[in-house]
Amino acid sequence: MKFALLLLLFLNPFLSFSVPARAEPNVILVTLDGIQWESVFRNSAMPHLTGDLASEGVLLGDEIDSTVHVSNPVNLSLPGYQSIFLGSTPFCYSNFCKGVQRETFPEVIQRSLNLDPGKMAAFASWEHLKRAYKRSSSPLYLNAGLDPANLADPVHDRIDLEQAASIPKWNRPGIWSARYDSFTYAHALHFLKSRQPRFLYLSLLDADEWAHAGNHPEYLKTLGSYDQWIREIADVLDQSGKYGKNTLLVVTTDHGRGRGGERWREHGRKYPESKRIWLYLRGAGIEPGARPDPGTTLSHLSVREIILRAFELKVRLRHLPKRFKKDSRFGS
Repeated sequence: MKFALLLLLFLNPFLSFSVPARAEPNVILVTLDGIQWESVFRNSAMPHLTGDLASEGVLLGDEIDSTVHVSNPVNLSLPGYQSIFLGSTPFCYSNFCKGVQRETFPEVIQRSLNLDPGKMAAFASWEHLKRAYKRSSSPLYLNAGLDPANLADPVHDRIDLEQAASIPKWNRPGIWSARYDSFTYAHALHFLKSRQPRFLYLSLLDADEWAHAGNHPEYLKTLGSYDQWIREIADVLDQSGKYGKNTLLVVTTDHGRGRGGERWREHGRKYPESKRIWLYLRGAGIEPGARPDPGTTLSHLSVREIILRAFELKVRLRHLPKRFKKDSRFGS
């Protein structure tokens, strides 16, 4: 199955889109911090993602049929996240940039569809996602770092207590706060099951921190957890009837890692191979098991376009392969 058919489902209004007419499309976006593409495609660290999940959706970035790369020149986290949510390369070259000043795509979704902000949520292990996900004035819900969820829900309240009692070593008071991914995931999974949001964002951090510490066993163990969690999210969607059938799942990473020797511990401008990343799509509008056409290239900037198009919102397609643009009502 050609990758052209996959993206045409997003871009061509005349093809049969798998979301029924008048159905409400939904999107779940998951970012895993600092997962090198070799860990996914060569080291078998995520067997669900490269096995059953890949057959249920499409996995891009294997260097054979497709490549995916970051869109910032420094291969760092905050510039990567800002690129994803803005859909453009920001003037951000460190993890201490100011917060975004322009409208992000979650804000576009909320404004364009006039959604109750309570139908959208974001849960992030790293506090600095506050500088990427939305502008400071936005009403959108974002729970990041060690902040309590404050959702008047006994399950979220219990998770808040547990995360406050177990602080990771990479929490840096006065610099940024961070919590273990298990708590972030628990918050997001409960929100998904109990509220069926129109848009849900889950941002996980632990793997990058274990890599920087040079702890390869914990890095691989964390990738195994991520693999199980993505499988669980997919299973929840499969068991959620109409909601699940109308939901697109998108998974990617903010940057890759260095290659060879101890270089795997790091990323950044000095490690050009950390520019290589990957992207997974599953659910509404996706042809299961589709393979990309050789030479397909995507980037962080493609994520915004894919998600806004999934919501059937007008978006100028600048960062998807040119051959697909001519089939879009919004083509350039």
